[in-house]
Amino acid sequence: MFSRRNIMLVGIATLIMAATAAPLPLLTELAGQYTHKFKNGDISGDTYYSTDVVKIFPLDRESALISMELNFFNGHACSVYGVAKVEREKLVYRDRSEWLPDERECTLNIWRDQDRIRWEDEGTCQFHCGSRGGLSNGEMSVTSRRAISARPTPPLP
Repeated sequence: MFSRRNIMLVGIATLIMAATAAPLPLLTELAGQYTHKFKNGDISGDTYYSTDVVKIFPLDRESALISMELNFFNGHACSVYGVAKVEREKLVYRDRSEWLPDERECTLNIWRDQDRIRWEDEGTCQFHCGSRGGLSNGEMSVTSRRAISARPTPPLP
């Protein structure tokens, strides 16, 4: 039979485990899938619709899996997939190009700014994009955010 003391100790241990396992507020605030549908085009003058998708899936208290599929003029795109870490008030993804080892490390910052989710790469992540794409000064409305329960998969090559 459990004593009152044992029940209290189990309760305290459960609270401690829950507190240390729960994502930081920044991750909770950013977690989800964001989409933006827009009219796009190509150099021949044809138009079509594209949908940008950003997914943020918390892994633990200080990291999240991110997946970004962004579309640009003439069929160019940016694809990013990997683990980002909480640094100060931003989620930061870092990566090096396997094909361009002399390039600077890609550093992509993601944060919430009122009613927008924003990202900035300081010009270091171009290897994730086609020639007309980029990860500088990106944003989406948080009204497009939907909960996601499944871990995002890597984008197709």
